[in-house]
Amino acid sequence: RLAASAGATPEAAAQSWGAVGADFQIDALRQATAAAPAPGPFGARARAALLADLGAIQARLAAARLAGGAPADAAVAGLVREAAQAGDLAAIGVACHALAGLA
Repeated sequence: RLAASAGATPEAAAQSWGAVGADFQIDALRQATAAAPAPGPFGARARAALLADLGAIQARLAAARLAGGAPADAAVAGLVREAAQAGDLAAIGVACHALAGLA
């Protein structure tokens, strides 16, 4: 879908997806989201929403990279790293919000 929407080859889209994932440690954030405690009646929904948001954010960042406008923000990358290490959904939500501001 990314390749088609960006008018890029599948290889270029995959490279862009992987590059922004590595730049912003999105896979680590996904893993932390999956492992974080999610108590209460909305815990599972919160986890699912954050995982969906991460996919959409990574797609927007990858599309921006393909268009030549990929942002680089060391502060946001640091925040993502801290949130992944914290391992709670509140920290992950803050990191998602920061990433969304770049996309």
